[in-house]
Amino acid sequence: MSNDTSYNLEFRHPKKARLKEVHTYLTEIKPAICELVQRINFSKRWCEEKRLKFLGVKKTSEVITWFTPYSEARFVSTGMPDGKPGRVHVLMIEGWANENASNVWISGPDGELADLLARFPDVEIGGEYVDDYGAGSVQGFEKIYKMSREEHEIALLSNDVQNPDIWQGKHSHLSLATRELLLSAARGMLDLKCLRRLIRDGADVNAVYHNEPFLSHFPIYQCETPEELGKAIDLILSAGWIYGTDTIMIRASAVEIARVLGESNKTLSLKRKVATMLLARKLGKGDAAAQLFQDSLKTRDVRGLLASAFLGADFDAEAAEASKADRKWLKQQGLWEDPEE
Repeated sequence: MSNDTSYNLEFRHPKKARLKEVHTYLTEIKPAICELVQRINFSKRWCEEKRLKFLGVKKTSEVITWFTPYSEARFVSTGMPDGKPGRVHVLMIEGWANENASNVWISGPDGELADLLARFPDVEIGGEYVDDYGAGSVQGFEKIYKMSREEHEIALLSNDVQNPDIWQGKHSHLSLATRELLLSAARGMLDLKCLRRLIRDGADVNAVYHNEPFLSHFPIYQCETPEELGKAIDLILSAGWIYGTDTIMIRASAVEIARVLGESNKTLSLKRKVATMLLARKLGKGDAAAQLFQDSLKTRDVRGLLASAFLGADFDAEAAEASKADRKWLKQQGLWEDPEE
C-alpha cells in the first residue's frame, strides 16, 4: 500500500558551516553514492544482507534514497529556544518519500534521518510531515502523529481561505463562503453537506477562479447514492447557476460530468435513477434528457436546458427538431452552434 509522505524539515545548529555540511551530504554526496551503487550489477542470488556486507554498510538507508530535497539551501538565523542567549542557524528543506513497507523510509530507526543523525549527532532535526494517514511533527528521526489527514486538510483549507496571497486582484472581493466553495471543489472536499452549508452562507455558484467556474471542479460523480446526486444537482440549479459570459464553458463542464456518469453500466443505472427523481415534475414519458430539453426549450428555461446536459441530452440532435425561432434563441444564449455556419 502506498504511503506518500511530504516533509518540511528543519536542521538546527549554532554553526552555519555545520549545516552546510548537512546540506552537501543530502544534496550531493548521498545522491552520488546511491547512483554508484545502482550501477553495480549484483548477482540475483545475493540476499540483501550479503549485498550490504559487500558494500561495507549496515543499513539500506545508507546507500539508497527516496529523499528528494531542494538543491538550494534556505538558511535563517533565529534566537535560541527557551529565551537563552545567543543565536541558532536553521536549514530548511522539503522532502518526499513513498514510505510503504518495501521502501526505504525518511523516518524511523532504519530511515534516512536516522542515518543522518548517526553522521551528524550534534545537529537537531525537527519539522512537520503529511502522509496518507495523517499529519504531525518530526522530532529526530520519528514522526509524531497529531491529526488525521482529513483534519489536516480542513485546517489547511481554513488558512487558505483567509490567505491574502491567494486572493489577489479581482478575487480579493470574493466572499469567504465563495472562496471555500472554490477551494473545496478544486481539492475534492466538497460533499453535499458542505455544498448546502456554503450556499446557505451566500456562496456564489457562478464564481470563476483561474478562468474556470467552480462546477468544472465539483466532483458530483463522487456522490455515493442516486438520491445524493439528485439533491446536489438540484441544489446547484436552485442556487442560481445561470448562463452568461461563461455559458459555453459551463455547458462543457456539464457535458463532462454527464460523460463521467456514463463510463460504466453502474453509473448509467444511477443516471437513469437521478433523471427519474430530479425531473419527476417535468417528465412523464419518453427519454428523460430529450424530454427535459424540449420542455425547457418551450419555456425558455436555461437552467433546465443545462440540467438536460447532465443527463446526456444531444443538443445538436434536439435542436435539429426545433423550430427556426427556437434554434435562433439557443444560438443567442450560447448553448448551440449551427453546424451549417
